[in-house]
Amino acid sequence: MAETDYTKNFDADYINNISTKQKQIQLMTPRHFKILDLVLDGAKPSIIAKKLSMSYSQASIIIRSQRFQHQLAIRRSQYEEKQADRAAIAVDEVKEALQKSAISAANKLIFGIDSDNETIALKSATEILDRTGYPKEQKMTGSETNTQIIINATDFSVLKESLILDSSAHLNNNIDEVGTDLLDGAESKSGS
Repeated sequence: MAETDYTKNFDADYINNISTKQKQIQLMTPRHFKILDLVLDGAKPSIIAKKLSMSYSQASIIIRSQRFQHQLAIRRSQYEEKQADRAAIAVDEVKEALQKSAISAANKLIFGIDSDNETIALKSATEILDRTGYPKEQKMTGSETNTQIIINATDFSVLKESLILDSSAHLNNNIDEVGTDLLDGAESKSGS
């Protein structure tokens, strides 16, 4: 263990004493591309150095060089683009499969209408009408009428605000009436 600490200290001293220009690699060699692949796989410089039989300082110099970092950025963006493409393809395949299933399901509903079983035919017809925008109507009993009002969120918020304002106006009127009654009562007591 002491030898590795000495080697790391020696490597660090060696790296610090090399000028910045000397630290830069001029050309990417096949070995550099192997290092690049290992870095993309998440390997640390110490692991890379052991795998490729090189010193820690050599691996660090290569990894920190501008040319290597540039190639690393290019490879990472290519990898991310491939991942995005794969995800898009997978989503497209899922959509396609669901569309095929939807067509098959619709055909089953359509064929269900012609069924000899009246319950199946009725259920199929109801489902088709419901899915095409013709919902089942509510039955009215006696003199009761059920009215269904469909409003969007904007209309609902306006309606809600109006109701709140209306109820607060009634509350203010009631408070004014109570206040007037109290004042009238106080005046009548002081006048008598």
